[in-house]
Amino acid sequence: MEELEMPGGTYRGEVEDGVPNGHGTFSAKDGGSYVGNHLNGVPSGHGVMLYGNTRYEGEFAEGSYHGEGTLTYVAGKYTGDSYAGDFENGQPSGMGRYAYAEGGYCWGRWSEGKTHGLAVQELANGERYEGQFE
Repeated sequence: MEELEMPGGTYRGEVEDGVPNGHGTFSAKDGGSYVGNHLNGVPSGHGVMLYGNTRYEGEFAEGSYHGEGTLTYVAGKYTGDSYAGDFENGQPSGMGRYAYAEGGYCWGRWSEGKTHGLAVQELANGERYEGQFE
């Protein structure tokens, strides 16, 4: 275990050739954090990131949410809402389910952070829509 001062914060964990490689924790000066695997200094593999109003747990590639994961809003306007499913380049993309804190959900295919294609949306009041989203 080594500790490195890096731009934006401090890393504590496995290091190879002076760069985070393996399991470790990055604590950002702005209060955010990442605990998980690193490859060549960036999140890669499984990890947990707290950033702004969100908590993400899942797979990373080259520092971005990529693969299966769950993004939960822990503060702000969308507190309690969550998305569980596929991510690509940091955004919901593929199959996933967005759950609203007040009840209801939207399940289906996502592209670049928005529902796209066949999906089902059910609101807390019981209203239901099933069909194509663009």
